[in-house]
Amino acid sequence: MKYLFVIGLLFLFSCENTPQEEKEKSGYATHDVTDITCPSCGYTHIEKMTTDQCVISYDCKECDYTMTPQGNDCCVFCTYGNHKCPSIQEKEEK
Repeated sequence: MKYLFVIGLLFLFSCENTPQEEKEKSGYATHDVTDITCPSCGYTHIEKMTTDQCVISYDCKECDYTMTPQGNDCCVFCTYGNHKCPSIQEKEEK
């Protein structure tokens, strides 16, 4: 009986999706989405990045803090995301 419980737990944990798998299942290429993290509350949200314009204002889904680009960054994705925006990624690939 103990073994069935352990096997059940192993199956349960092996079926959980990692954040990367969630991004792939969302239908977006991994370079088209970013994990944007709020500097105020630390909440992280997977967000699709626009390819035709810079996003200069983004409201946190948890605490409503308004994020704006910092330093020389062109958009909030470059400042608060774990991936740079598509236009910067394209420049870096060349």
